Formats: sequence, structure tokens, C-alpha cells
Amino acid sequence: MATAPPDPDLITGRLDSSDRLIEADPPLRRLQEEAGGSLGTRVCVPQLASLAEVARRLQTALVRPVQAATSDNDVDLLVRLTPEGSDLLIAVESWTERPAKPSRLAAMAGARLDTMLDTGMTWSVNDRLELVDVSRELAEHLESRPDRLVGLPITKLLKLEENEDGELPLLAALASRNAFRDQHARVRGGSGARLTLSGDIVRDGTGQFAGLAGEAFVEKASVVAPPIEFDRIFDEALRSPLDQIIAEAEKIVGEADGPIQPDYAAYGADIATAARHLLSVIASMSPQGSAPDDVFNLAEAAEEAVLLLEATAQERRIAVQLQARRRLPAQGDRRAVIQILVNLIGNAIRHSPDRGHIDLYFTRSDGQVSVAVEDQGPGVPEGDEERIFGRFERAHDEGSNTGLGLAIARRLARSMGGDVTLETKATPGARFSLSLPEAR
Repeated sequence: MATAPPDPDLITGRLDSSDRLIEADPPLRRLQEEAGGSLGTRVCVPQLASLAEVARRLQTALVRPVQAATSDNDVDLLVRLTPEGSDLLIAVESWTERPAKPSRLAAMAGARLDTMLDTGMTWSVNDRLELVDVSRELAEHLESRPDRLVGLPITKLLKLEENEDGELPLLAALASRNAFRDQHARVRGGSGARLTLSGDIVRDGTGQFAGLAGEAFVEKASVVAPPIEFDRIFDEALRSPLDQIIAEAEKIVGEADGPIQPDYAAYGADIATAARHLLSVIASMSPQGSAPDDVFNLAEAAEEAVLLLEATAQERRIAVQLQARRRLPAQGDRRAVIQILVNLIGNAIRHSPDRGHIDLYFTRSDGQVSVAVEDQGPGVPEGDEERIFGRFERAHDEGSNTGLGLAIARRLARSMGGDVTLETKATPGARFSLSLPEAR
């Protein structure tokens, strides 16, 4: 059995340019032998081999938790790999052995975990959601090799899906540092296979949170639709960083790294809210799906949209005022309506002069409720009233806005039985109106 020395300062070793273990202190050498290798052969500890691949690719020193196993125990290591010429220096900074035990995931996932264990599809990520280890079987579903996947964010490879509570279990587990189950996901590109992940927390040799590890199985009964053009181009570029932003913001809110000032916790909550809103923008750009039939107060939804843009308006000292607020029961998807209003109000802020004001007016007529957003900007040129509702069209050339906002807004509104229109007005500026069916 590989056993750490009684009082180890550091356990060291060296890998040559072919990742052969050419030098090793006795504990590391015995661990290599129990994994099926020997001194002078390629390193046989899977996570150590994967970490070496990343260190070579990045050409930088890395410190990562590594899990290994002997015939009797599980071994938790904290390993530092440092490039030196074509070699890699190994320094094991902590070494903890514990009796081998069955995965706690079995108790979490019940009978379905038997299916997962049979697949051999395992994975582990660090506290930045970067893959530390991935089994060959899972790598095959991701259409790559394990060594090429290590170091990549898991959200770059899998499109995580919200559960019925609107949460992403994997990100919630990262923020709260707890186990999770039933994270549904779809492989990005290629087969588009659907997977379900469950996992537990991983701690380093000092007991600190180091990441998550778990298993996955294929949802064989699912029918995978071919990825649409938006998924292939935009979604891969946007969803992964937004997932990471949400996770980091929730860590701030939960004070996962220690107590913080209340203002910073509030900032974290604002960041998470805004990022979730952006995720809904991404989802809405797909032509698939239909809006749920919710009943909500349109005036309250408008207030929430204004709050999301409050900081942007304050930077230019623009006042956003809600006129004659009252209860206006609307029918549709409340989250989509907030998104529409963020688009309309955001456009109004963008085109308004500094120290100007934007007014929101609410009306009810003929079974419809509506909110109009009126600004003091240059308005829409004559003849462009319908063109601006096309994708990648803008009313003005300045700025970097791609013009997707109005196209999304109108399509979403019409999917709920409403519309977004440009109203004519005698005074300068633009007035866009969102109408929705009135809830009975």
C-alpha cells in the first residue's frame, strides 16, 4: 500500500518530456506502481496524467487537487506541477488517505445511479468549473479525448438546462458548495446528446473546497433536435461566461469566501439577476418554444425592468419615470415581458440626451393592456418605422448595438398575443408601445 512518510514536508518527483515518471520519492513511486506502472514508465495516475497535459499546454505552474486510489484507501493529494525545460517537476504539498467507501451519489440518485455507474461516465471540475478529470466513456460522448478536455470549462462542452424552479443545479452546488443531482444538459454541437449529471463536493488535503466530482448518464429516451443556427454561433460564445458570472455572483451573495459588506452582497445579487436576464435573452432568440400562460401585473413588471437599468440611467443622469401606475393584469410570460421592456427602455436610454427623462405610460383598452416608453431622443427617421423591427437593423448608425432587441421584442410579444409598435408623436423622440392581452 502506498503510504505517506510520517512527517512529509514535500513528496517530489519529475516527469520527462514524454510524461514518464523518471524521479519519485517512495510514496509517489508506490502510488505509480499500484496504478500499474513503475519508475521510468508513463505516469499511470489518471488525474496526475491529465494535469500534466494541462501544465504542458499552458506552460505554467499549476496547483490542483488530485484523487487517486490504492488497494485499500482513497488518496487526496494537492499537487503542484512546474515546467522546467521539457520536464515537469512534481511537488505533493499534502497527502491524505482515507478508507475507500462507496460513492455517496448512490444514496442521492437512487436506482437511476445504477445506470450511471454502469456507463463509467465520470467527471470532476475545480472551483472554476474547469475539467480536472473526465472518463474515456464521457469523453467519447463529447467527441474528444480526455487529455484534450482537461482544463476546459464544463459549460463550454455542455449546455446546462434549468430545472422546474428556474435553477441550474450544477451552478447552485458550486455557489453553495453542496452536492447536487439531476442537472440536465445537452452536448454542444455534434450529436447534441442529452445527459443528466449528479455530483458531490471535493475537498483538498487541507479540507478546503476544491471543486465537484460525479457521474453522468445518457438520457436514452430523449429525442435530440438538431442544433439551430443561433445555438451554434452565439450560444456557445455567450452562455458559458454567463453561467460562470452567475456562479461567482451567487458566491458573493452567499458569502462563500467569508463575510462581506452588505453593499457588495447587493451588488452580487444585481449581477446574478442581470446575468439570468441575459440568459433569457439568449434562449428567446431561438424560434422554438412557446410562452407560458401566466397572469401578472404589467406595471410591476415594468418597475422590475426599470430597476435592472437603473445604474445605466444614473450614469447619464437620465430620469426614468412611471406615470399613473396602477394594477394592469396581463396574460403571457412575465420573464419575456421584462426582457421586452428592458430592450425598449434600454434603447430609450441609449438615444436620450444626458440629463433627459424617459416616461412610461400605462393604458387599458379593448381587452388589451399596454405600456408605452417615450424618450427625448432623435426619434426614428420617416420610412424606417418597419425596417427597425428586422433583425440586425438599427434606427441610427452610432453605437455597437446589433439591432436584435426590437426584433426579439416584437416576436416575443406576438407569440403572447400582443405586439410592439412604434407610435407617431408630434414632439421629438420615439414612443414604443408594448400591448398584451388583458387577463380576465
